[in-house]
Amino acid sequence: MQDVFLTAHRLLPEFRGEAKITTWLFRITQNQVRHRLRRVRLRRLFSSSEEGDILAELPSGTPSPVDDLERKEARATVYRILDGMSDKYRTAFILFEIEKLPGEEIAQLLNQKVATIWVWLHRARAQFLDGLAKHNKSERS
Repeated sequence: MQDVFLTAHRLLPEFRGEAKITTWLFRITQNQVRHRLRRVRLRRLFSSSEEGDILAELPSGTPSPVDDLERKEARATVYRILDGMSDKYRTAFILFEIEKLPGEEIAQLLNQKVATIWVWLHRARAQFLDGLAKHNKSERS
């Protein structure tokens, strides 16, 4: 809830009054929840712990050497997959998924329509997941 109010405070000067304030706050809340769920999915994607392993979920003071190695390998895999993506899709993906910029801001930065950015993000996610599947398949071989 704190993230919602911080975002609302930051975006308040941009509120045009075209919708009710409650609708505007609901949309901010919806986006925050979506971003949080996306982060959780990405963490699970790169997590080495098995589901239900409570001990693996407990925070430790410092990462173990194995954790460091796994994190470095995951990061290298992500960069390899990103390198294989189309430039426009990679840019949109990084700005939205990693930098957490809103679609409207990405559209302004890239001088594109917001709808175009959503299409690019959809395709970028598909390319990323395809690259990840190919990587996982080659690791098993």
